[in-house]
Amino acid sequence: MIIRKKNSAQKKDSDWHSFAWGLSIRLFSDYASLKLNHFLEPITLSPSTSIHMVEVVEKSLKLYLSLKEKKENSLSYFSSNYGHNIEKLRKKASEYNDIFNQNDIKEFTSVFDDKRGALFQKLRYGSQKNVEGFKINIYSTIVVCEKIFFYSIMNHDEKLKKMINHNSTIYNLIIKNDFDQSRNSELLLNSIKFNNPYFNDYESYCLKLDKEDKLFLESMKNNPTNST
Repeated sequence: MIIRKKNSAQKKDSDWHSFAWGLSIRLFSDYASLKLNHFLEPITLSPSTSIHMVEVVEKSLKLYLSLKEKKENSLSYFSSNYGHNIEKLRKKASEYNDIFNQNDIKEFTSVFDDKRGALFQKLRYGSQKNVEGFKINIYSTIVVCEKIFFYSIMNHDEKLKKMINHNSTIYNLIIKNDFDQSRNSELLLNSIKFNNPYFNDYESYCLKLDKEDKLFLESMKNNPTNST
């Protein structure tokens, strides 16, 4: 088998929980891939890095809003209302946290202001009917991308924050548990740490969650009757 798909008999929507869960898995993978490419080959892989940054920002904001708004039709809601319009996503996110009104974030998202994603297409394919050219400073742009990513996964109440981050790709790397499937975990973790002002806080949070897990398991071991 190379690849298969299974079609459904009818169109199915996704509620906010299933939408956010599936999106978060892909978002964390995209972010780790972005950081690894930038760490190893910032110039040679810059075309792919540019695409990854836009993907990470778009998915981060959609994840953030899905957890804030809790739509029962999240899949169709984000597709029909936003598409690839990252500026529109940012404006909505700013209603929940003014951090998304900061000038550097606005500068990133303002050029992605249409539903079809004209500039995004230019970045992916190298051509687009209405976009003649563009300029990107990879080094400054990734700083903004990282800010959006970490605020989007951490600016939630504890229950939702734990849902998204517990057993995330980065969590598993930090904790070094059996769920970490990476072949080069040290390299991958170092690339995520690289020039990352949010890493220490995120690491502390992951260690806190891990400690809570261990205390819970220890409690169950010492008091087995509590499990019934």
